[in-house]
Amino acid sequence: MQRGRGLGWLAQAETAHIGELAHERFARLCREEGLPVEVVGRSEVTMGPQSPAKLIDLLSECVEADGGRMFELPGELGLGFRTRLSMLNQDPKLVLDASTRLEGGAIVSDVTNPIAPTWDDRAVVNDVTVKRRDGSSARVTTDPPPDPAALYDSEVELNVERDEGLEQQASHRLTLGTWQGPRVPAVSADLTVAPHLVDGWLRLREGDRVRVVGLPSQAPLEGVDVLVEGIADEMRGARWVGELNASPAGPWQVGVLDGPAPTAELDRLDSDRSTLASWPGIDEDATGFVVLVEDGPLWTTDPVFFPFEVEVDGEVMRVLSISGTSSLQTFTVERAQNGVAKSHAYGTPVRLHRPFRLRL
Repeated sequence: MQRGRGLGWLAQAETAHIGELAHERFARLCREEGLPVEVVGRSEVTMGPQSPAKLIDLLSECVEADGGRMFELPGELGLGFRTRLSMLNQDPKLVLDASTRLEGGAIVSDVTNPIAPTWDDRAVVNDVTVKRRDGSSARVTTDPPPDPAALYDSEVELNVERDEGLEQQASHRLTLGTWQGPRVPAVSADLTVAPHLVDGWLRLREGDRVRVVGLPSQAPLEGVDVLVEGIADEMRGARWVGELNASPAGPWQVGVLDGPAPTAELDRLDSDRSTLASWPGIDEDATGFVVLVEDGPLWTTDPVFFPFEVEVDGEVMRVLSISGTSSLQTFTVERAQNGVAKSHAYGTPVRLHRPFRLRL
């Protein structure tokens, strides 16, 4: 029997590779198993100890801790890791035109399936708890907290190195789970009638941002942006049809402090307290009204920041301009941007529809 070894090897196992960045651990694990690997972006999350487990479980730990995406490499047996940071504030990698045109006597479109926004609760999460393995936890809910009858809670355990950052992890998941608006779960493109899309389509990866334009008038003017969650290709006779599984791209557009110059799209802070001041209220057709700023800075009147959207008791309005340099300001708007049009009473809160959110 060998003497003098002690139990040091157990201590080493409990601290193996602790502090390793999530994307570096993912790549190392793949290389150790001889798997081709591609990492898109960089993670800022440091991992906890690597415990004995199946390879797929260890890889999934990295992806879950970072909040990114794992994907299969096209054309070979290998894996890729798309980090969360690489999915923030992207320009669209591909633009699909859903409008119809006449080609060779036939009416065609880039998009084969009608864009069908889905209003459901499949992705809703409004109460999130994130735990560190063998550590503490952080819980984040909506403000005000959800009614018990409408509670959608989630609890996640992460193998991260430190407790710091758990609240930000929970906040990010809450943002994804409470993003307002319909989901577009799938987008299909007919690459046979739109060969100009082929190169861009073949370069797509999970986590890329794709924009669909040429939609009916009730859709947002700038189009619908989705995040690619999965890619499939199918030959239907002589036709090549590609389909994207998708999720909303909006939550991934965030503000960045101490970063590049902010943009009008992202550099918007919500009002501390603003209310409708038109007496006794406004009807569903009004395109102008007065807002009282009871606390905090005034709403911007700088033309560079228009248009943007506000929410008034469930109705989203596009603000075209604001005038006034005192606590009473006049808004000019387009109504019912989310399909909701109704009357609003004096004193109803006026909030920014999608306020500035810090990059985590």
